[in-house]
Amino acid sequence: MSDMEWEKQVQRESGYRRCIVLHGNVRDLWPDSKGGFNRLSQHLYNILPEFTIKGTWDSVDGLTFEDDEKEKEQRKLFEDAKSHAEFGDDSNKGEDYKMGDENNTSTPQSKYAEPDDAFSALRQVLTSNFEQVKPPLFIIDWSEHLLAKEQVSEERLQLAILAKAIGEQRRAQLSETALNKSTGLLVIITPTIGALPDKIYAHDSRIKLISVPNPDLESRRSFLKRMKGELMSRAEEGVDSVELLAEMTDGLNNVDLRNIVALSRQQYGDDLSAGELLHLYKFGNPDSPWMQLNEERINEAGKLLRKRVKGQDEAVDHAVTMIVRAYLGLAGIQHSKRAAKPKGTLFFVGPTGVGKTELAKAIAEFVFGDESNCIRFDMSEFSQEHADQRLIGAPPGYVGHEDGGQLTNAVSEKPFSVLLFDEIEKAHSRVLDKFLQILEDGRLTDGRGQTVQFSETVIIFTSNIGASNVSPSQDREKVVTGFMSAVNNHFNKSPPEGLGRPELLNRFGDNIVVFDFIHDPGVRLAIMDSKLAGVRESLAEKFDLTLTIDDEYTRSLVTKGNIGHGGRGLINVIERELINPMSLFIFDNLHFIRAKPCTITVKEGEGGKTDFSLSD
Repeated sequence: MSDMEWEKQVQRESGYRRCIVLHGNVRDLWPDSKGGFNRLSQHLYNILPEFTIKGTWDSVDGLTFEDDEKEKEQRKLFEDAKSHAEFGDDSNKGEDYKMGDENNTSTPQSKYAEPDDAFSALRQVLTSNFEQVKPPLFIIDWSEHLLAKEQVSEERLQLAILAKAIGEQRRAQLSETALNKSTGLLVIITPTIGALPDKIYAHDSRIKLISVPNPDLESRRSFLKRMKGELMSRAEEGVDSVELLAEMTDGLNNVDLRNIVALSRQQYGDDLSAGELLHLYKFGNPDSPWMQLNEERINEAGKLLRKRVKGQDEAVDHAVTMIVRAYLGLAGIQHSKRAAKPKGTLFFVGPTGVGKTELAKAIAEFVFGDESNCIRFDMSEFSQEHADQRLIGAPPGYVGHEDGGQLTNAVSEKPFSVLLFDEIEKAHSRVLDKFLQILEDGRLTDGRGQTVQFSETVIIFTSNIGASNVSPSQDREKVVTGFMSAVNNHFNKSPPEGLGRPELLNRFGDNIVVFDFIHDPGVRLAIMDSKLAGVRESLAEKFDLTLTIDDEYTRSLVTKGNIGHGGRGLINVIERELINPMSLFIFDNLHFIRAKPCTITVKEGEGGKTDFSLSD
């Protein structure tokens, strides 16, 4: 819904509804005709000119009216209408609609700060003979601080007063004449509809819920044009800064836009381009690791990734393509030219232990300089229906909502990261809904109402679904067919055979990469060497031991690894055949090893056993 559409809906609905609940982007700024900005209540006054009495109530300022110039006049109209309702006319005889405390001492100068007094007074005016009283518009703002899901008895009474103000209409308000215009309107404003008790609006056609959206592209463009003279940004050849910012700020509101303009004046002057300025506002830094990449380094990407991931050339090539696309700013442009989506999305499927997680870590190290920027989530822990709350945080009013979510907190702390969702097939379908939003919009709003940006991340899903039906003896084509068939069935078939979520599979597109079994003895030997290198480093660090391993023994270890278990199978062999017996040998010779630096030599002995020897 665009800005104009929700406003038109409010204008239309205000003619026959008794109450409108506005939720969503209700704390934003709205430009006025004088070059300034209004809050939502004032904006409603402007787009609903047919109402004569216009008042806003909140728990801090009580009941205030249209503006300083009209305050006295509006308050007098309100008090006259209230007096008319209290003492009535013949049209009200026979109906007991006397409201509030008979000893109410409110005066034209009082602010009606107490909800009981204020709501009773509003009800009196809203239920008055509309032919005698000018049509009133009353707004209850900041309602989330007054009306909670769990109410004490006093608050329940206040809700009852509001409900009767909406639902009780006198005969005059239901006559044929009343069809021609509004008989009075109550507007309740809240950022989150979930913060209101549903008893306010449920099952009542007199009430309409309307979502106020963030400004669309045209609205952002118009807002920024008004502030163009205040914006300080380095000119880019052939690109207007206002137009560029309008395009790049999808999902932000007018408060954000004004903040960006203020930031441009307070921090860097016109030293930053529009893109750098936006990056500074979103992430606290005008630069990003993506911007620091260069052609020379990207040309080395394939080589550097292959140092860590052996025997998966197709997967590495796919990762390199993703990095190049992101570096050129072409990620997601087939959907939109706004740079809001994640930098890349990959789905790795294949046997266990063949390098899926290792490639994700390698990408994190290459792009962000540290593999710790690969943040892993084990999706087997998110298999329950309400597990999505662990990702984004519990909604307001629920225990722990102030702590935020595991995913949103992690991205807030490390906006430049690879997000690895391991064993994605084990996640509940409600959790997958969050991924749809991330992949489509590049952002999530957590339980605290804070929006987290995913536009600088790489999203990687992994799965070994179908591995039980694929054999290491099959050729590459059959392996690919087997895994792709399993993935398609899992997402396309209806429960219980599958998830029945083809829309998520469509988001992955051609970014599903099948990892193969590692058959090549040379590759397996290279993996073994890389794992043994870690053992050497650990022994040198802990015991000042130099590890020497016979080449024949290394090749023997490789042959003992299960091909179906990939690199993890080789790790298991190292633990079983080398680490365990070597631990006992080191312990038995600890007094000698601690005395001075030593070399421990490993080779294959008789009967396939491992022989160890120590030397100075």
